[in-house]
Amino acid sequence: MNRLWLHRMIWSYVPLYFIFFTFLFIVFVHTMEEQLRLSAKDSSAVFARQMLQSVDVTLKSVEYRIIRELLHNNRLADFMLEKGPADVYARYEIAMQLRELKKELAVIDSFYLLRFSDGLAFNGNVLARSSGETMAVGFAAATASGAEGSRWTDVRPFREYPFQQERMVTSLVYPVPDSRQPKGLLIVNVSAAALREQASGLFDGKGTFVRLYDRSGAPVFAQGDAEAVAEGRALAAISSDYTGWKLESGFHGRAPLRSTSGHSLLWMTLVIVIGALGAFSVVYVTRQHYKPIERLIGRIHVLDSQRFRAAGNTGRSGSDEFAFIASAIESLAARSTTSEKRVVEADIWRRKQLIRELLAGAAPPDKLAALTGTQGSCAAAFIVEIDRPRQTFGQYSARDQSLFRYIIGSVAGELAGQSGRELWEEWLSPTRLSAVLFGHCSDRGDRGDPEAGAIGEALVRWVSDNLGFTVTVGIGDTVRSLDQVALSYRQAEEALRYKAALGHGRTIRYRKEDAEGKAEPDTRSQAIRRIAEAYRSGGDEWIWELEQFFERMRSGRLDRETIGERTKALLTEIDLRTSGFCDPYYAQWAGEVLPEARRAAERFETIDDLRAELTAILKRYLERLERLRGLRGHHETMKEIRSCIEREYANPDLSLDYLSSRFPIGAKYLSQLFKEEFGENFHDFLTTVRIRHARVWLADETLSIQDVGEKVGYPNGATFRRVFRRVVGISPQDYRKKGFHPNGQTDKGGGGRT
Repeated sequence: MNRLWLHRMIWSYVPLYFIFFTFLFIVFVHTMEEQLRLSAKDSSAVFARQMLQSVDVTLKSVEYRIIRELLHNNRLADFMLEKGPADVYARYEIAMQLRELKKELAVIDSFYLLRFSDGLAFNGNVLARSSGETMAVGFAAATASGAEGSRWTDVRPFREYPFQQERMVTSLVYPVPDSRQPKGLLIVNVSAAALREQASGLFDGKGTFVRLYDRSGAPVFAQGDAEAVAEGRALAAISSDYTGWKLESGFHGRAPLRSTSGHSLLWMTLVIVIGALGAFSVVYVTRQHYKPIERLIGRIHVLDSQRFRAAGNTGRSGSDEFAFIASAIESLAARSTTSEKRVVEADIWRRKQLIRELLAGAAPPDKLAALTGTQGSCAAAFIVEIDRPRQTFGQYSARDQSLFRYIIGSVAGELAGQSGRELWEEWLSPTRLSAVLFGHCSDRGDRGDPEAGAIGEALVRWVSDNLGFTVTVGIGDTVRSLDQVALSYRQAEEALRYKAALGHGRTIRYRKEDAEGKAEPDTRSQAIRRIAEAYRSGGDEWIWELEQFFERMRSGRLDRETIGERTKALLTEIDLRTSGFCDPYYAQWAGEVLPEARRAAERFETIDDLRAELTAILKRYLERLERLRGLRGHHETMKEIRSCIEREYANPDLSLDYLSSRFPIGAKYLSQLFKEEFGENFHDFLTTVRIRHARVWLADETLSIQDVGEKVGYPNGATFRRVFRRVVGISPQDYRKKGFHPNGQTDKGGGGRT
């Protein structure tokens, strides 16, 4: 017998080996170059960020010193307000101070003072009128309107005197004095050459470059080899949030890859050696793998081959060893179980079809009669739903998901078999296993069948302990007739609707009272208002109120749709309360926070997920709001005023005038700032604080209504009753009679669901 297939195997593997080996080598080289390129890009980005940060720090230090000079140097303001005869000594002092500042900050090219009243410009040496071109007064007038949109201008050519050569500078323009109607400008020119010289100390420039552009795209400076600057491709481009300038950096040509050229010969030698060893191993391994085939052919020769020849297989083994083996296998496979396999497949198909008909209520009467005799007349519908399918189940491949579905169905059938019941299951969707649990009716074979619940709980535990995800099982009532299985299936679907409130990884039985709903006192709007008011006021009280809001929805076994609707109602109320904030505060809420919170109310799976995500979103906004408020100069003062109100709410004389006497802010301006800072006016906030404390005092029945009013700052009992009714909706007497807690719940008649 020829060893034809041995030679074929060897010569078929060797070319594939070399193709695959070459491909891997190319991939390796490409990967190495790509890794070097990415490393170069990352390092270039880090360098560009540091370089741009150095420029920003330099310009910020200049701006900081200018601001400090404006705040502490009264001579500058005196110069701008000067109307009478010129104060020569004052101008001399200004000139000396400007020169000292220029010495302190080496990047500063020159200073100018421009007075609006007479158009006079002063640089410490020369006085000129705004009509002149000597000191570029025209530029200062253009920037005074804020047309540039930034304190720092783009680079521009500049010369201080006509006989000088032009040089590139960027200018910082500040009003003097710093008010809504300045009397002049302080203009500081920073030299682009000085910035370039400062940046040159950060790198060697061999094969690398940096280019800095202003907002209009004009180059500020370029550093590095002339060839690198002119021809280099930028690997990183960083824009400054402070100046709006853009800095590019990169390498010239293939500089990052030059270090690998010296190793090319070593790599090629190593590749040739490995290739030769691989070819030898292919031949050796192929011969070793061929030995079982030789042994198999030898054993077939020993067997009686008459039945093979009787079947028409002459065993043309003289030319092809695999032809001989194929003849033997074909003869043995003549007695295959093809027909049995077809019967099994047909039975599986009929069973799946019958399950679908049962769940849809469309099973023919003859099939129901046959099932009643074999499986029993009682049945209960199951639905096993995979929790968080996108986050947990979706991380597996389609093959693994199919395997998990098979495992869950098999475990469910085995658990039912251990209880002496039969379970028919079918995956009607990729994440839902629909099943029917059959059994014989008994005296307790109604909706309270305990075995159905025990099987569901055992399945939930098994999946949680052995697989990387959880399932929730919905169980319908046990019905006494198989034609009612569809009803039980709809009940199982209804039970799963309450997974959002009850949580994942559990068994949920259908309850008639859930479907019909329960009467509850309408306290939702009060709870929503309390949360919105507490949230607008800041602090941590709103977090507790929000926890209670979700906890009442959980205890009420609300379905997912109802939870989402009530959460959206809460967001609408908060939006209404926060609309009183000043424009920058409310713009962030309406443009970013509110849409994100509404999306969370639509895509959640359980109430715990919604509570955690919504709390995080609302917290982030308050933290961002606190940072924005901190940037305003009066923020700390307004916080002190608010704390004063919360401490002295019982003072009947507490008013805007009273606070104005305590703090250095006029009453009218204080009212405006309070509204902008906290989103509500002073009187509404004071009323809210007083009524909140009044609710607490009303719980003490030893105090009269008059006493409670006096304790919260209303010595007039009629005024207290009127304000309390307007805020709470009922009188203080009725509030006390109904036994309300300070948080709005009541002991008399139950709290109900939210």
